Formats: sequence, structure tokens, C-alpha cells
Amino acid sequence: MSFPISTHQLTPPDFSIITIHENSEDAQDSLPCAVASLADQCSIKSEQILQHLGEANNLWSKLSKELQLSKWKQRFTLRLVEEKNISFHEAIQKATTRILGAFVGFLQPDEQYLPEGLVAVEKYFQAHPEIDLVFTGGFVLDNVTKKTTPHPAVLPSLEYLWSSQCTIIPSTLFCRSLLLKKDFPFYPRYENRMFDEWLLRLLQSGKKIGLLNIPTTLRPACSTPINHCQGETFPVCPPTMKLFAPWWKFQHARAFKKALRHFPNSTHPMIYQLTNLTERTTASL
Repeated sequence: MSFPISTHQLTPPDFSIITIHENSEDAQDSLPCAVASLADQCSIKSEQILQHLGEANNLWSKLSKELQLSKWKQRFTLRLVEEKNISFHEAIQKATTRILGAFVGFLQPDEQYLPEGLVAVEKYFQAHPEIDLVFTGGFVLDNVTKKTTPHPAVLPSLEYLWSSQCTIIPSTLFCRSLLLKKDFPFYPRYENRMFDEWLLRLLQSGKKIGLLNIPTTLRPACSTPINHCQGETFPVCPPTMKLFAPWWKFQHARAFKKALRHFPNSTHPMIYQLTNLTERTTASL
């Protein structure tokens, strides 16, 4: 389901953003905030591929009514796909076969893009044609205290990724769509480590990955994939590499602290609240 074809849809969007929605009839469903945060990205033409896996009825009507989607129709297209018999990770992989944009991002219903975030990402890709994937920074929101903590852009080394339980925030990474369409698809069988295994293949192949240490995303502290299984066993780490695992962890922690020192002093991220979908309000820091 999407808006009727109009002139702006005849040219491909700049970004294809994948969102997997598993919620049912929940009054606290934050999906409208996520959609609004993408739709109001100025100077960016985007599509959101919203794969709905739950039991909520009239999701399209609900979003259209709450957000007045028509006001963004010149630069934003929402594509709603209902598939109820597949897993969270299978839905992400299927969504990648539907992308039309030049760049791909991943935004879950409880996350938001910050103002002008995607403009900065597009400019980075244009300035660095050799880069296939870029990590950005973000903010992590504590839903109890309403305080936000900066999370800088740090690239896990091949050794750290292979030897440690790495934490990758998909909403802070963006890639060229050709990467997914050609040689580097997702493998849903790895489930919670699907993004780890995908990134491992990219690093092993020598793909160039960049860092854009500015905040583009806000996510709640508890935001994790729904599926609790580990799926297929992760590739076995070479014995010599595993031996130095404490060193790789130390190197990664040091890189994180260094990146944090250079993180912009953006102390008041502007986000949407469910009680106010007409303008962004300030989250505390």
C-alpha cells in the first residue's frame, strides 16, 4: 500500500528506510513518531518500507489520520506491506528486495531520525564516492529519567567483531543500495547477529566503511531486536585472533572514548512525542 503515483514518484527516492512493525493494538505504539521523523527530513526525497508483522487493524488509516501524510507527499512515500508469517529478520531481508532509493537505512518504530540527519549522510556519500557504508552517531534515551546519552560513531575492527559480542545499532548505519542488491545480502538465519555477520563479510572483502561522527538517530536504551534466539552459529574465530580478544576490546573501548570527546555538543535533540505530532520537542540531556 502506498500513495497514488504522482510526479514525484517517477524519480527514485534518495533514501529507502526499512522499518519492521510487530506491534498489535497498543496505544503507546511510537510508530507515528518514527514515521514523522523521516517524513520531515528537509531536502531529502525518501520512501519508508514499513513491513507490518502484527495483528493491528487499519494501520494505514491510523497513520494517515494522525500524521496527515498528504502534507509530505512531494518528498515522502510510505509503503506498507503486511506479512504475518515471517520472522523479524526475514522481514528485513525481504524489505531489502523492495528498495528503490540510492541509500538504505534501518529505523525501528521506537526510534527517530534527528532533524537534518539524512541530509548530512547524503552529503557524506556524495563527498566520498569510495565509501559503501557509513556509521553515524546518535543519542540513547532513558525512558525512565528522560535523559539522553551520546553514542558516537565507532567502526568495530575485524578482530573485535569476530572475537567479541559486538553491539551494532542498525539505525546509525547507512549503505549504498547496490551493496545489498548485488554481493552482500542479509542472511536471516543468523537472527540477532545478522548485522554482525553482514558487517564481518564487508570488512573481510575490503569494502570501505566511513565514520560520520554526528548525531542522526535517537533510540530508547531498551531498543533491541524482538527475536531472542541466536540463530545459526557465528563463524568460528581463528584461534590466534581469539587469543588477543582482550586487546581488541581495549582498542574498541579506547576508540569509543576518543570518538565521544569529538562528538558535537548537541545537548538538546529535538524529537517527536506521541502527544504532539505537529512539532518536535526537546529531550533532556
